[in-house]
Amino acid sequence: MQHLDIRLGATRYLLCDPQTTPDGKPAGYGNMLRNAEQATRTAAALGATLLFIPSGRPLNAAVFDLESPDVTILGQSDWRAPALRALWRIATPVRYGAPGAWTASTTASLVRPAVHPVMHLARRRGWREADRRLDRFGHACRRVANSYEKRVTDAWRALFGEARERARATDSKRQRIRLRLRRDAQASVDELARRAGLDPQRPMVILHVRESGYRQRGAERQQVMDRVRDARIETYRPAIEWLVERGYQVVRIGDPSMTPCAWPGVIDLATAPWRTGAFELWAAINSRFFITGDSGPYFLAQLAGVPSLSVNVFRAGYNTIRESDRYISKRVLDRTRGRHLSIAEMLSDEFVYSAVDFDRFAWVDNTPDDILEAVEDMVAALDDPDLPRTAAQQRHDEVLSRLAPRKMIDGRAQPSLLARKGGRGTLSPGFAARYFDSTPADRLEQGPRMR
Repeated sequence: MQHLDIRLGATRYLLCDPQTTPDGKPAGYGNMLRNAEQATRTAAALGATLLFIPSGRPLNAAVFDLESPDVTILGQSDWRAPALRALWRIATPVRYGAPGAWTASTTASLVRPAVHPVMHLARRRGWREADRRLDRFGHACRRVANSYEKRVTDAWRALFGEARERARATDSKRQRIRLRLRRDAQASVDELARRAGLDPQRPMVILHVRESGYRQRGAERQQVMDRVRDARIETYRPAIEWLVERGYQVVRIGDPSMTPCAWPGVIDLATAPWRTGAFELWAAINSRFFITGDSGPYFLAQLAGVPSLSVNVFRAGYNTIRESDRYISKRVLDRTRGRHLSIAEMLSDEFVYSAVDFDRFAWVDNTPDDILEAVEDMVAALDDPDLPRTAAQQRHDEVLSRLAPRKMIDGRAQPSLLARKGGRGTLSPGFAARYFDSTPADRLEQGPRMR
């Protein structure tokens, strides 16, 4: 994440642009939320004053203008904000102590796109030597550009590591950072909530069901991955009806391209013409838990500091950051053996450390009964925080804890299937009881490595 850590007098300031990647490109919604959450926790641990720097048009402007009783966050209209934003721009070449590397990286990033059309022209004309030279030059530009990207990444990791050590020393590592909207934004949201019929005295649950209609372009492999990670909202209806019968209000979030959801007790914010980023953020902060999936808005629960139940997860074990997190994954059908894999097999070396093989395997959506049971289990866990984990959950956690560290050392590992290192959540108990274990006869065949 792009950031600037400075001291002005007795005050330490942390300036962060959560919507820009280390190489200067726009970050997606999920990465922006994750970066904002990390920046907030870092500033709290370091005792720094935080200012979010907007680059271009924010994906959700409300994220850039939060406040908190646990950490000082400057609003965009604060009198210090313009001066700090100017300092941010001025300090760009020296932000990470490498003005020469920044200059070289910026130049290489500008030159590299111009190399490709010339290289293609050389190929069409049969100028093989020119093609080879241009190809080598393009790779050199990429290495130069990536060298500065690595500096940015390493600088943030070092600062984030310092913050974690301080939080651990003060026993505040797992404390929730409370966030809220500023007064003007809150007044607008209160009016929208009143018009929508939300009762502040009743519990609220946020729902996000991934659909990829928002993505207009993408490579063929990306489109395949999008379809595999998508889900159908109608399969969630029994679970939502169960929640509504028990007095919950459900706010469905997303974007206008999604399938409309006009169910009793559900506010379909995704397709509502009055939807705002501030309302979505407020609803997340004030929800009891978040029903999400394998997509960027999962990190909205992390930013808001609320428990999440991830459904139809493609990556077994991935959405388990907080201790209160629960998940159920899609079932994987092995076409060569005519059966579904157990979750234990989906977390085995033979599966995790091999490439995704869409010819051999099919990812099957969770059934309405699976989703309903997971929601019932989530409510039970929140009602009784001391509820012990079942034997199947404990076996899942043990396998996951052994798997995660290898993520950092095995070059064959596929990030799309790996567990997030350090996760403390677990599989939903009912789902774990039925699908986690496998008998020796059902274990995934070694065979040729999956392509």
